[in-house]
Amino acid sequence: MKKLNTKALTKLSLIVAVTLIGIGVFYGTYYFFISKSYTSYEKTIKAEITNINKINGSAYLFTKGQTIDDKKIISDTSSLTSSLNTSKEKLEKLTVPDKYNDDNKNLLLGLKNNISMYKQIAIICKNVESLKLDESLIDLQKYRDDCMNYYSLVSIRDIKMTLPNECLDFINNTTYFTQKQIRTNINTEISASQNRDFLNSFDNLLDKFNSINKNFLLDIKNARKNIDGLDAVLNSLDTYEDNLDNIKNTLSSLTIPNDATPLYKAFTVVLNDYDEYIQTLKYSVKTEKLTSINGVTDEKSLEKLYETPNEKFKTLNSDYKNLMKIYSEFENNV
Repeated sequence: MKKLNTKALTKLSLIVAVTLIGIGVFYGTYYFFISKSYTSYEKTIKAEITNINKINGSAYLFTKGQTIDDKKIISDTSSLTSSLNTSKEKLEKLTVPDKYNDDNKNLLLGLKNNISMYKQIAIICKNVESLKLDESLIDLQKYRDDCMNYYSLVSIRDIKMTLPNECLDFINNTTYFTQKQIRTNINTEISASQNRDFLNSFDNLLDKFNSINKNFLLDIKNARKNIDGLDAVLNSLDTYEDNLDNIKNTLSSLTIPNDATPLYKAFTVVLNDYDEYIQTLKYSVKTEKLTSINGVTDEKSLEKLYETPNEKFKTLNSDYKNLMKIYSEFENNV
């Protein structure tokens, strides 16, 4: 009986031993492959993070002093985003151990914002005159902040993820460049608005001037057929002079944008020319009226009498052509 018990005990011990060995082999094999899986993943991740950091570190190539090289950004940042996309595609194909699931997701999210960051900078450089640059800058800063936040959540052994200083300096320079361009665009828009307002007022004055800008030579010839004809011409000249003064006063009250200064000066010259024409013409008409009373009305004397106003009118026409040339240039730029 004692022998039977000893045999049973030995058999049971053997079964337990074999079972424990089997369990040990199973778990040993399991942890061996798990450990191997971790090591393989960690090596791949470390290589890709090193590559990503190297790509981001090359961002210094796009800086220029305290600002950025916008032409180089437009032509070359596509290769930079392409390299980051290659890393992203590799990471997406990895078999990720459960232990690193969250880290891998955060790394991919950070990388996505990293790529968007460079694309946004290229968009800014391609649209520097856009009035929505402030919105583009906000988007850029959000991509940067989200990228850094996701990268900070990555913790795989001794591997840490962050944006290198070269990249951060590049973004800071881009921010400075964009803010400066925003101010320039605002000033340009204000100037354009002022130019449009001035042009509207100027057009009204020019129309008024065109309605009174005339050569009175024919009126004077016709007036000689009527005893009161020259008086009618003088009355018309007084009316035209009043209208001219109103145009001058209105013009002087306008706010003149810097871009409109040449146009303003050219119009002032024309108005003064016409004023001189009217003044000399009035003098000639009054003189003719007086001489006609005394019977001195020969053709040669009359021609000589009107030489000065005729010359003034020629000068007026020449300066008016110059005015219209400047006006056309200004209008085309508004």
